[in-house]
Amino acid sequence: MWGNSLFEVLPRRVKIEPMKRLFLTALPLLICCVAFAQPDPNVAGMGKNPPEAEGIQPINFSWDTPANAARSFMGALISSNELYLSIAVAGAHYGYYGDEEWVDILRNAYPFNTAQNLKVDDIIVDESTEEEATVTVSAHRESRNGQGRPVPAGERITYTLRLRHEANPLPFPPEIKKIWRVVPLSTEEVLAKSFHTLPPLSLAATLSLRDPRLLPIIRQQSAIGQLKQLGLGAMQFVQDYDEIYAFDDAAHDRALLPYVKSKSLFIIASTKDAKWHFNDNLSKTSLAAINEPARTVLFYDGSALDSEHLNFRFDDKTLICFADGHVSALTKDKLKDILWKP
Repeated sequence: MWGNSLFEVLPRRVKIEPMKRLFLTALPLLICCVAFAQPDPNVAGMGKNPPEAEGIQPINFSWDTPANAARSFMGALISSNELYLSIAVAGAHYGYYGDEEWVDILRNAYPFNTAQNLKVDDIIVDESTEEEATVTVSAHRESRNGQGRPVPAGERITYTLRLRHEANPLPFPPEIKKIWRVVPLSTEEVLAKSFHTLPPLSLAATLSLRDPRLLPIIRQQSAIGQLKQLGLGAMQFVQDYDEIYAFDDAAHDRALLPYVKSKSLFIIASTKDAKWHFNDNLSKTSLAAINEPARTVLFYDGSALDSEHLNFRFDDKTLICFADGHVSALTKDKLKDILWKP
């Protein structure tokens, strides 16, 4: 009705009917545009995690107390912020050091993906003096469904960190002479034990120091991790394909990608383009036909299907994933017991 009254005030010489029809035609579109311009309360904030998933995130970086320093270290680790890690870790040089390989190592919080989907729940100072402190970090791993929404929290994990009150490595602010920093493991401690027996957060702190002596063992452990995931992916594949290796070496990456989710797993760690190879003797073979899976090669690093053409790029050892899923680092004299054919 108000549309009619509007046209009643127009000058008589204006052709009313064409304008009226045009206006009434455009009116629904105008109303829709106004409606879509309004914020939808049901989707507002969907780009953010709900409060229950945030824990104590986001973290404001501060190193004035042991609790704040531990919180800042966790924030730098979770966000893969190498500059803040260099502040948070005792003995680290402030700034950017090391090549791209170290960046990748820190980004993945190698070797345990320590910070992957990690949400901090609480940080408690257990002991503290003027110069040293011990804190407990409680956290859980949070995963997300296909729509990006958090799924129920995983089991809570606790970590222990040691901190030290030491000289501020920053040129600013000049009035702050000392800050709290996380104490890493020594390189000697890391080299003396298996990575999997070391406290993961302390190990991550050590890796931020970028000691080149650690690179060989990091590369080997990273490659072992790749093979374990490929072995698991192959096992999941054959379970979906009537327990048959329904692929060959040329196509194993395309076949297994939906199961391992990462193209980088097919490229041998610390190399640019060298690929893991699938044992083509198992192509079209059923699991039941493999008599000794713990000795039968599944994935290997080499140029031919025999022990004479393997590469020994990891401390004079070659890495092999066997058909039962386990991975071994073998010297040449240990190859006589492996099987290439089922």
